[in-house]
Amino acid sequence: MKTCVVTSANANFFPYLEDLVRSIRDRPQSNAVDLCVLDVGLSEENRSWLAPLAASIVRPGWDLRRSSDEKAPEHEKSLRSRPFLPEHFPGYDVYVHIDADAWVQDWSAIDLLVQAASTGALAIVPEVDRAYPAFDTKLKVERIMGVPYRISSGGWRRYKDIYGRQVADRLIDQPTLNAGVFALAANAPHWQAWREQFQLALERSRRSGLDQLTLEYLTYGLRMPVELLPATCNWVAHRSIPKYDVTRNRLVEPYLPHRDIGILHLTLGSKDEEREIQTLDGKTITSTLRYSGAWRTHSAD
Repeated sequence: MKTCVVTSANANFFPYLEDLVRSIRDRPQSNAVDLCVLDVGLSEENRSWLAPLAASIVRPGWDLRRSSDEKAPEHEKSLRSRPFLPEHFPGYDVYVHIDADAWVQDWSAIDLLVQAASTGALAIVPEVDRAYPAFDTKLKVERIMGVPYRISSGGWRRYKDIYGRQVADRLIDQPTLNAGVFALAANAPHWQAWREQFQLALERSRRSGLDQLTLEYLTYGLRMPVELLPATCNWVAHRSIPKYDVTRNRLVEPYLPHRDIGILHLTLGSKDEEREIQTLDGKTITSTLRYSGAWRTHSAD
């Protein structure tokens, strides 16, 4: 099965992209996959570094448009290009997308993404895990001068803008599906449905995050096939810092059985800041979670 791993970046995000690429190419299993990159503002120096490591580097246009595109930042192209990966990089059976601010520690996560996508389902990871803090997405009610007002989450407002209040009320309590890591077969019907829903969303809403919300709508609204994978396949670092297994030099989930983190996603404030990381033997180390730090010393799988 011919597989490619796709990511995207501009010059400002290149240090994270470099980490991701190294974390892939440092693994011998990566010899069996191609690496493809959407260039949304890379420098010539960046492209030269990537050239021997990537099978294809493509500068996308505006695959999906709205009337105010002249004001949209260049990196927005990468989000709108995601439903068009088979067109930008033709010839593959399965496409695995990984955000540039994530990196691969254990190749089993890639294998599981490919296995799930090969069934014809969307392979994706919900932001749900026993190590993540619980949060309530339900609508709140606040009284202002005795009058009740509904206070809603950003996700609810996006759903309401695009699909109306009834759909928003029905879908908002579903777990977030993090679009930073997903996999789809080339012939999956999700690609065309995603394009249609994303275009509809752009026409009806000016809010951000529409790529992820419309991908979620395929699952929760249209009930298209999905394989919900464990959090270790896309560990959202700002929600829970992994622990460190000193004996195996591995970042692991915080609770037993301490499974290895497959893909670590450096979301929000977890990208460069040093963190106190607990070890399994009860000690603490201080480090960033960047692959280019101490974590590149991990032995290859």
